[in-house]
Amino acid sequence: MVLLLLLLIKVCKLPRDYKRERQLQSTPVELAKNAARKRARRKLEKSGVVKKHDGKDVDHKNRNPLDNSRGNLKAKPKSANRSFSRKGTKGVYGKKNPTPRPNKSVISKTKRAR
Repeated sequence: MVLLLLLLIKVCKLPRDYKRERQLQSTPVELAKNAARKRARRKLEKSGVVKKHDGKDVDHKNRNPLDNSRGNLKAKPKSANRSFSRKGTKGVYGKKNPTPRPNKSVISKTKRAR
């Protein structure tokens, strides 16, 4: 069912809802994150790490745009900073997600107990 829906959306190419996108981008949390990203860019410009129109992005190593400590910031090419997967079980830079998962033996024991 989901595959059919995704295929239908891809084929029909539904128009973007710009009004809804603007509403989501205008929440106080998103505005604060955007301002923090701009502060991080200005911070690295001031220290000479990046320049305007140099094709680089400021990368937050811990993926928290509100953490602008110098140790958390580094310059990366735009292609590298925007290409990592944000889905699935992998975390930052393709490393395994550190969240613990239940052991299979524990799951099988709980199924037997029912």
